[in-house]
Amino acid sequence: MDPKFNSMTAAQYEAWVNQRISRTLLRLCVERGLSAYALGRKCGLSDQTILNLEQGKHDRGCLTGNLARICYHLGMTLQEFMNEALG
Repeated sequence: MDPKFNSMTAAQYEAWVNQRISRTLLRLCVERGLSAYALGRKCGLSDQTILNLEQGKHDRGCLTGNLARICYHLGMTLQEFMNEALG
């Protein structure tokens, strides 16, 4: 296990994960030429939901489902996305 993990509180770890997810999502959208609106439309999500994820803001209950849809439309699995985000 990463030594950083052991030195973080749960809130710090959550913030770190959110930051990594946000950066990865934003980078992948830019690489694929997708706006928040375009990706949201493909996923059946609002552009505000995509923008919130890009900014590290999300409702805890829906993060995984939304990310799974987003990953599908980015052409990757959730595991591949998380490997890029956290790896």
